[in-house]
Amino acid sequence: PKGKSPTPADLATAIPDLLDELAQVRPAIVVTAGAVATAVFLGHRPFTDVHGIPHAAEVMGSSYVVHPIYHPMAGLGNKGLLA
Repeated sequence: PKGKSPTPADLATAIPDLLDELAQVRPAIVVTAGAVATAVFLGHRPFTDVHGIPHAAEVMGSSYVVHPIYHPMAGLGNKGLLA
């Protein structure tokens, strides 16, 4: 549904697949779109504190540079983010 955040069950299903893909691709930078995706790598921190700043992160023994950005839907709900 529109604007639905993933449930804990959704995340439990998706995160292992995401980490498998990252292990295969080994990207130099992971760009996370929104607070939910960012929390997978950086934990639950205020999104405004981490947005737009590259961070070193380790998840399940793998190291990443994580660059959080606003989720594309954020601009629809808050036009001030589009400026």
